[in-house]
Amino acid sequence: MKEKIDVLEHATEILQALQSGVLLVTKDGAKVNAMTISWGALGIDWRHPVFKTFVRESRFTRGLLDKTGVFNIAVGTGEQAKQVLEKNIAWIKNTQAKMLDRTGLPKTYSDGEKIMLLGEPLTIRYISGNEFFKPFIEDRELRVSVSSFTTPESVRKQIDAFIADLAFTEIQSCMKKAVELTGLSPDKVTVKPMTSSWGRCISNRHISINSKVVVFDRDCITYVCIHELCHLKEMNHSPQFWALVEKSCPDYKAIKQRMK
Repeated sequence: MKEKIDVLEHATEILQALQSGVLLVTKDGAKVNAMTISWGALGIDWRHPVFKTFVRESRFTRGLLDKTGVFNIAVGTGEQAKQVLEKNIAWIKNTQAKMLDRTGLPKTYSDGEKIMLLGEPLTIRYISGNEFFKPFIEDRELRVSVSSFTTPESVRKQIDAFIADLAFTEIQSCMKKAVELTGLSPDKVTVKPMTSSWGRCISNRHISINSKVVVFDRDCITYVCIHELCHLKEMNHSPQFWALVEKSCPDYKAIKQRMK
């Protein structure tokens, strides 16, 4: 239930709730986005109560704020606030866990572990010898150089470096193709590991692509690039946005299903 209140009368309650986390809610049409914040300042500006907080440019919320300027701070009370916050945190952890489980990236880095790269199932295979070589793929195996001096940490570093290089090369190639298909071009593209999405586009025309998308085939990677490029014109997931995606990627719905 909503009711109009005197913010200053509830200042202590609001600031106490902020320490545990409150919700910053933004809206663009039917699209509603909420993020948990635990920082901010409550005060007076020209005789009016104001609440100030900071939202990183890399957050999807920031794009909606820049576009619409519509937001509110949702502060629950007592057990209600605790339940809302716990539900939000649980959703984030669940999303992260699902992404990790479905990526097919190495977990143990052990000899014989099954992984997935560019949509192809591979087996990590240790190759013993006195001559060191960088990891490479052959006969559906990711072959890694080991010796009597090799440690688990060095194996992990070898494999991670190989996958990072592969991800950067493939994502850059797919982004180039996506730019040609859409006619849209970002000011900057960053490839990095991300925890809860395959890509992100922010209002300054910077796009980030999750390096973990390298587990999927090139059509999937290209779709992710097209998806983020289309956000340069539509910073939302409206029908207009999906029409723009479909124009450059007619089978995007089938690709999305493969990535679930």
